[in-house]
Amino acid sequence: MDGAVAVLAVREGAAIATSDPDDIRHLLDRLGTRGKLVAVQQV
Repeated sequence: MDGAVAVLAVREGAAIATSDPDDIRHLLDRLGTRGKLVAVQQV
């Protein structure tokens, strides 16, 4: 996922779903401190 798309999604309050935990780790790393505030639920 492109970092710019991820930031826009967070600003809009969108949910991001993926089956790959590495995608979520990468996303949270790209969001930096804002990513630490995101709750991640693994299904």
